[in-house]
Amino acid sequence: YTQGMTELILPAPLPPALTARVEGLARDIFNAFELRNCARIDLMIQDGAPWVLEINTQPGMTATSDIPAMLKAAGVGVGAFLVANLENAPHPGRAA
Repeated sequence: YTQGMTELILPAPLPPALTARVEGLARDIFNAFELRNCARIDLMIQDGAPWVLEINTQPGMTATSDIPAMLKAAGVGVGAFLVANLENAPHPGRAA
């Protein structure tokens, strides 16, 4: 992304029922693929229906990336997020 060339609107201005549907779909996909820690599920809304575009299992963490902006909107510090990810990471000798 080029700074100033894109706009990320958080939270997305969706009706509450559609927000719940999108969040549930993203959660179901995350669980179905047995993902861990952080993944970004990209969707688009067409004619009121969510369509999955991609699953990004290594989303960026630069100043212009979506994840830091999403963390900020959720009131979660980047440091706390990184610590939680490290604590949840697989360790040698411990089952994943």
